[in-house]
Amino acid sequence: VSVTDQINEPRYPAFAAMRAARKKPIDQFGVEDLRIAIGQNVGTYYLMPRALGLLEQTPLVEDYHFPGELLWSVLKLPVDYWSSYPEHLRRTCHIAQLALAEFDKLCERNKAHALKWRGEVLNDKKCLGGAEREVRELAQDFLTHYQ
Repeated sequence: VSVTDQINEPRYPAFAAMRAARKKPIDQFGVEDLRIAIGQNVGTYYLMPRALGLLEQTPLVEDYHFPGELLWSVLKLPVDYWSSYPEHLRRTCHIAQLALAEFDKLCERNKAHALKWRGEVLNDKKCLGGAEREVRELAQDFLTHYQ
């Protein structure tokens, strides 16, 4: 349960989405469905092939929130998951490397845009938004730990 900016109004987005997803075939799971289920480590073994396939095509795939939102959920899986499924680990390490390259490109685009349109020089910390920086750091930490 989380509280929105409207005080005392709880939200149950993951619960409602997970109930709806129970009847959905895996091949119809979208980014948001995968992000929620994998983030809760629900049916992860069955969902990871689809998630990894999407991430291999577009490492920073997003739905509603931020670039890399699905990758964020995948990288947050517990250590025991990775030791149980080494092929998923291998593929995820490759995806994390691809994502870091994509973040570098995104950072350079943002720097160029800020300079051109606002006359502002961005450093490497300011060239990405907060969520994007978090996913980039998570990918770096993941690779440090597992490679």
